[in-house]
Amino acid sequence: MTVGQRIAQKRMELELSPAILSTRLDIAPQTVYDWENDIALPNVSDLITLSKFFSVSTSWLLGIEESDVELTEEQLTQLLEVVNPYLATEPKKVPAAPTYKKWVRPLLCIFLIALLVLLWNLFQSIQRLQNDSSNLSNSITQMQQSFSNQIGDITNQVTHILEQQNQLISQYDVLITSMDLTDNTVTFAVSATPKTYIDGMTATFTADTGEGNAVTADAALGANQTFSAQITCPLTDHISIQVFLKSGDTQETQLLEEFYSLYADTFPKADIVDSLWGSTKTGKDGRFQFSDTHVDVFLSSNSTPSVNESAPAYPKLQSIRVGLFRNQKLVAWYEPDKTDPLPQDMLSYHLPNDLWLEPDGVYRTAAVLTDTIGREYVVPSDSAVEYSADENFTDHCDTVPDGEWEY
Repeated sequence: MTVGQRIAQKRMELELSPAILSTRLDIAPQTVYDWENDIALPNVSDLITLSKFFSVSTSWLLGIEESDVELTEEQLTQLLEVVNPYLATEPKKVPAAPTYKKWVRPLLCIFLIALLVLLWNLFQSIQRLQNDSSNLSNSITQMQQSFSNQIGDITNQVTHILEQQNQLISQYDVLITSMDLTDNTVTFAVSATPKTYIDGMTATFTADTGEGNAVTADAALGANQTFSAQITCPLTDHISIQVFLKSGDTQETQLLEEFYSLYADTFPKADIVDSLWGSTKTGKDGRFQFSDTHVDVFLSSNSTPSVNESAPAYPKLQSIRVGLFRNQKLVAWYEPDKTDPLPQDMLSYHLPNDLWLEPDGVYRTAAVLTDTIGREYVVPSDSAVEYSADENFTDHCDTVPDGEWEY
């Protein structure tokens, strides 16, 4: 068995679902999924935690058999195969004096025992050489990794020095001052001080929202030759702030700051753990059913952004629906499972028992969240299943799709 199969075996012996096991071990549900499907291996700390939780040794989890220092039956058989040719050469009758017959057999026994000891010592020496070779290989790998890290550090330092030399700005500041989620806008306070100020120099700040348009704001010159302005732009998941310095006919630009996931971070978070990767059951007309239709959704609150005290807090979760989608089109909504006591940050669902699915499509679980200001947000699961009726097989699909979700 693999490490993942051993973990799954012990989990099922304790009658625990993957979601409950992840809660008990205080790890992400996706981690248990990766272990049991041999996508990733537990680290040393997790192995110790698993061995204590399942009351087994780490050697058992890794599938390592412990061995004694004595010869095994296989090793003894190999040694006897070497010795037997010597025994076969012993003559049945030795034409010698009676005194010779008395000491030749003990001498032969001593020789065979010495040969066994020699072979065993040779075997042990080979084992030590193999261990030394493995240790040497590990040391070389560590040295190569250390050397690569040092080269990487030097490269980063050189790159940083070159970037500093090419900077137009000696210092700058970009702060989020407010967000208007109703209008879906964000406001930044931006300031920048040129390294070299020339009389008559002007500055313009630009916010590129990644949607093919940019918002600009003319800067005002203040103390210490520092330009500043406020700029309001649409709230998206990628916003880059730049400054344009113009002196006479010369115009230069520099990127100041980039913001990622600002829009997505305003929504409540959800993590979906389903079992669609399990086996399927085929019915008539090529349709099929998933054998395990259970799904757990783990919820977490979105944190308030780092803005001034007057900025409103992010909206909270108002409702959630979990659906099964085929090629991003809704097939059926999951039904809430209210039979088991669940923590407040976890919800459990299952598909209708009589649901038969069409073949030749990519099936994925996704949650539709609605917040307190009426915005909807689709959170797809990390993996999907592609089912083929012609070849009657299921396959994983880990690529998260783009585009609209129809429901």
